[in-house]
Amino acid sequence: MAIYRGIGGSGDSTQDSTLNEITQKAIDANNSATAAADSATTAAASESTVAGSATAAANAATQAALSATGAATSKDTAVAQGTIATTKASEAASSETAAASSASGAANSATAAASSASTATTKASEASTSASTATTKASEASTSASTASTHASTATTQASTATTKADTATTKASEASTSAGNAATSATSAASSLSTFQGIFYGALSSEPTSSVATGDLYFDTVANTTKVYNGATWQVVSPTSVVEPAAWTNRTISSSLVLDNNTYYNTGSNFVVNHGVQLTVPLSSVLEIHYYETQKSL
Repeated sequence: MAIYRGIGGSGDSTQDSTLNEITQKAIDANNSATAAADSATTAAASESTVAGSATAAANAATQAALSATGAATSKDTAVAQGTIATTKASEAASSETAAASSASGAANSATAAASSASTATTKASEASTSASTATTKASEASTSASTASTHASTATTQASTATTKADTATTKASEASTSAGNAATSATSAASSLSTFQGIFYGALSSEPTSSVATGDLYFDTVANTTKVYNGATWQVVSPTSVVEPAAWTNRTISSSLVLDNNTYYNTGSNFVVNHGVQLTVPLSSVLEIHYYETQKSL
């Protein structure tokens, strides 16, 4: 079948065959361009470079379509356009691959960023914990310093108290030393008085003393149950010159210190009371006989 080629009429069968091949190539090119356009569109969604390539592929496809239309007039032009379409399709595929690599790299970068963000969050939490610990330690240090200050103040007070007590102890030691000296003096005086008294009073004896006796010496005769005094020559019974009968001491209360008369015999009656703290002195030449009454037991 002849194909119209414009002015000049139809060609022969060889030419018709060639034109059929060209037409098929154009159709193939058109199909390839369409496929390239689809690939370019898909690549455009992933990367701007793919979009540019897709646009170029679409333009090439359009140009291929136009070239296919004009393939009837020029086989070489159709072939050239097919080649261009094939090249653009290859470029579109490469761009798609590059876009996929870029997307993968972006995903890896996003993962790394997320990991870094997580690490940063962890470090921030650790820093916050460290700051909280530091604040706590600072508070503890402040409390310890305050406690140490209180203890130091207490120690100062106790040291002052100890010094005062030491001074007091020194004073008391001095007073004790003075008292000890006074006591020693009193003891010496008492010992001297005792010695003097013992030189006068011989105590209870069953026989008269004969050695180193002096006028006024006394002893109690356990045989006669009497007190005897040495008159310078002999021992005589001490006899009071006066007697106080019980009637004078009945219902008698001694409310102040009293020294009884010498050479007097006192015979107490009932209800005889000597108040607490009152001193009743009986001379050696006198006798105080206190009778015990059942109804009044205390003196």
